[in-house]
Amino acid sequence: LNIEVKEYTVTGMAVGTSFVHKWYVGCDDDIEDELIRKVLDEKLKMLNDDYRIERSYALKEVQLQKIPVQNFYNWLKLNGKEGGQSKFPRVLKGQKFREWEDFLINHSA
Repeated sequence: LNIEVKEYTVTGMAVGTSFVHKWYVGCDDDIEDELIRKVLDEKLKMLNDDYRIERSYALKEVQLQKIPVQNFYNWLKLNGKEGGQSKFPRVLKGQKFREWEDFLINHSA
């Protein structure tokens, strides 16, 4: 896609009897979320047989929201993890994911 993705995180969420992956992608380039979502989903299917199979069964949807990269860095700073040695978690679960979404609602760049 000729874009720069500096940060990302994903979570799995149960929706009824199936699951959804929700991605947050830190990218400041001008590109539609849906295009990134489609390319990511197809690439993961190509690279990972388990993912491809799950997309046919339990993993019914992939959601993606492109957000400013600065949101990731602001979150790290707020949580005392600012600096080169701290990495944003690639997978967020449970309470941490809820805190991340709350942060985006209330402190988004």
